[in-house]
Amino acid sequence: MPGRRAERRRRNAEALIRAADRLFTEHGYRAVRIEEIAEAAGMTTGAIYSIFGSKRALLRAVLGSRIDRIADDTRAARADEQLSAVEVVAAYARAHCRLVAADCLRALRLEIEALALWLQGGWRTEELAAQAERSGLATALTGRRVGTGADRRLTAAEAATLATAETALFTGLARTCALARIAPDPDLWARAAIALATVVDGALDAAPPDA
Repeated sequence: MPGRRAERRRRNAEALIRAADRLFTEHGYRAVRIEEIAEAAGMTTGAIYSIFGSKRALLRAVLGSRIDRIADDTRAARADEQLSAVEVVAAYARAHCRLVAADCLRALRLEIEALALWLQGGWRTEELAAQAERSGLATALTGRRVGTGADRRLTAAEAATLATAETALFTGLARTCALARIAPDPDLWARAAIALATVVDGALDAAPPDA
């Protein structure tokens, strides 16, 4: 019985996340009532409070599910130990591009609303850090050669630095596409990610040992 209850709770959580993701993206976080999410998922508001505790926590789950989709989309790249760091960041760039390609402008609106909630103290810093790590990019880059012909491999600290830079790049590209109303180009995103990886690696090489 406990196992069945846990599985039912998991399925209910996934259904609520899907419903909330669609409604938040279409109408904006603030415009959507929690009753509308429950109705769209075929559940009661009590289920939302029982599983997530609040509408804000449900938004965190929605954003987390998007990161999980990127992690799933890049699973093969992360598992291939023969790939270089630039090949891995290119795979992540394409995955990010596919995620936002459906509706950049609405995705940007939801991102801005989430940022406003964080600035208002709605989320703790450690929660945001945990969200950022979910895609597994820093872990995937650790120990990899930067390019196919390189000998040096990225340390964990260097991989974390590169992952932060690449994530910022993906966010900037998504915002540019949304504001300019242009379709995201996965090839362009991949080339930009590779170029940034090369620049960051050069900067890491040039940094003094105690920097």
